Amino acid sequence: MKNLETFLRTTGTLSLEPLSPERCPLFAVFYSEFDIKVGPRICFQTPKKFMENEISISTKKIEEILGATFDTLRDDDDNTANGIDDIENSEGTESAFSIFDSTSEYIITGSELTGKIITLSTHELHIMTRPTLIADERYERNSLLFSVGIVLRRAADPRPFRPVISKLAMALQSMEVESQFLSHSSSRPQLQPLLERILLSMNGSMMECNALLGSCNALHLKLFHPPKAEALPIHDHEVPILLQKKLDLEMHEWDLSISWTLLYIDGVRTTHQIATKAEVDLEMVRACLRVLKHHGFIAMVDIFVYSNRYEFTPKATAMLAGREESLQQEAAHYSRKGNLSGTANGRPGHTSDSEGESSRHSLRSSRTLNVLNTRPSSFKPPSKMLADYYETQPNRTTRHKELEVALAELYCTCNRNVSFGDLWVALTMNKTTAKSTHSPVREKKDPIDEEMLDRNSVDSFAISPSEAAHWQSIPKPTSGGSLDWNYFLTCIDHRRFFSFGVVHGLVTRVHEYPYFHGSFPERRQKQLEMNGDSKRSVQQASLEEKSYNLARQIATLMDGTRMDDEFVCSFEQPYRWLVKLVEDQSGEKVASILMAS
Repeated sequence: MKNLETFLRTTGTLSLEPLSPERCPLFAVFYSEFDIKVGPRICFQTPKKFMENEISISTKKIEEILGATFDTLRDDDDNTANGIDDIENSEGTESAFSIFDSTSEYIITGSELTGKIITLSTHELHIMTRPTLIADERYERNSLLFSVGIVLRRAADPRPFRPVISKLAMALQSMEVESQFLSHSSSRPQLQPLLERILLSMNGSMMECNALLGSCNALHLKLFHPPKAEALPIHDHEVPILLQKKLDLEMHEWDLSISWTLLYIDGVRTTHQIATKAEVDLEMVRACLRVLKHHGFIAMVDIFVYSNRYEFTPKATAMLAGREESLQQEAAHYSRKGNLSGTANGRPGHTSDSEGESSRHSLRSSRTLNVLNTRPSSFKPPSKMLADYYETQPNRTTRHKELEVALAELYCTCNRNVSFGDLWVALTMNKTTAKSTHSPVREKKDPIDEEMLDRNSVDSFAISPSEAAHWQSIPKPTSGGSLDWNYFLTCIDHRRFFSFGVVHGLVTRVHEYPYFHGSFPERRQKQLEMNGDSKRSVQQASLEEKSYNLARQIATLMDGTRMDDEFVCSFEQPYRWLVKLVEDQSGEKVASILMAS
């Protein structure tokens, strides 16, 4: 017995130090019996009189009760003198809507549910009980019906506590059968300090309890979390981004194929591109990425193009309201162009070696898919970084706050009706642009052309009044202060901005699911005349035939079940180009269904 107590002391289990009440998953532990005179009743519980509280008690109030209980138990080194709880001598004091009164039928049940674990989730609580029945002639009515129970935080996962409460109930049952531990007046008071020790220990960092029960028994409880759910399958069009430094990842003893795959993850390449670049079987790359995702080393995002549509989430509005200050600071630091330290792919304190390079040349890497009409210099860091600009301004704290608020407002401005490219033009276009109707309108180009990045505004573009009216009708953020949206959007890395938002749940990607319900006209075979320049050449006819067959192949896949990124990855062409090809060859429109991922 002395050896066991020495072991418990050396392992630190006798010096109990629980976590802060805000982090504790276990709110209360109780022991209940069925009394033949008054019915179900609570005999022992900790915190004291916890089950008398109203069922609608708030989590904040429970945390206050838990904190006061911890202080009391830490100050009292001899908890064995507490004896039986006051509840045992004060029958019928529960309020009409107390926790026990509202849930007593699930605590003390009929014989058909004895030996079963019952979990009741109501209000802000999980109440888990394990009714137990011992049949013996020495008890009144020839049986003892008791139940041990715990009260958990509603946000906690109750599954890991099932083995704990089952082992506790079976241990008490065995001790009662062997030595009448529950019914004898000398040993029964030990239940109260046992429950208090369980409350302290299971709310500690180790989440285990080792307790001595008399001179012959010891109780050992430990919380084991269930294994993490298996990661979802990886799709060819998804883009993996690292959540830790590559140097840290290389310290793990990975399989050779995983180590090789890690070299090609840069936050830009899709799964299909990684397999092609690394010259590895596509199925093997999917398996490697799935393992990395399961262990939390990577996250999967969508292909970034300026025609993408995003939709903000309630978390983005919470950040704008100031309830996510740390996340707001991370977003500002991570999205700043040229940022090579501090965060990587949305997590603070980690940096991917390839992330900084890919942020500067993300468009260069994306040209393998031809999904962007921008030259590699589009993401060239400006000569004066946004952070440096604010450092030189008076009242730097206010300026930095404006930057963070601007990022939050930009997230909250994203909606499924406007692509990011159109939103960018709308934000950087001056009011005077719409009045430049007398200048000749040049050929319309992609609004995200490189030339726009090289200017401080889009005033130099002579656009039509209808285009100006369209862009001016787009809802815009109304950030306070004197923030220059044109300069701001030029100095942040747009791909990292949206990668951060997707990983942290600030925005969701709205995909287009094309649906083609028309039919293709049959092409008439004509004998080609090779004489004269006015006749089509064999090469031109061959190209038209290939375009027609490609359009028919694409149209057969446009059944409303495949998203835009799948078409981009499969055909290695921009999504708009594929839709236009089908419409030109068929003469009919392609319908699109917008759906958030």
